[in-house]
Amino acid sequence: MSREDFANWLREEMACRGWDQSELTRRANLTTGVLSRILSLEREPSPKTLRAIARAFQIPSEDVFRRAGLLPHASAMPEGAAELLMYYRSAREEDRRRMLRVVRALYETGIDR
Repeated sequence: MSREDFANWLREEMACRGWDQSELTRRANLTTGVLSRILSLEREPSPKTLRAIARAFQIPSEDVFRRAGLLPHASAMPEGAAELLMYYRSAREEDRRRMLRVVRALYETGIDR
């Protein structure tokens, strides 16, 4: 999903709830600038912002991550894989390398294959 698709989805979700931008920023505890830049396509939402939006809408954060294009459709991955991918994508590069080392070590020791 593109930035534009996500911004349109966000607008639709707000409209369905009868919310304006200030209501979403209040409920998600975001600044008006952050939301405005997302809706004007100037900024991609961070994982922290996506989780805040999910809490405000009271929907699973994975759904919002999928709408933002950070996770594939749930049916395309085995259980738990989407969550792992979400953590990996939101991590700093150094932490990503650590994550891969841990996963490789688990795999090489023969975890339930």
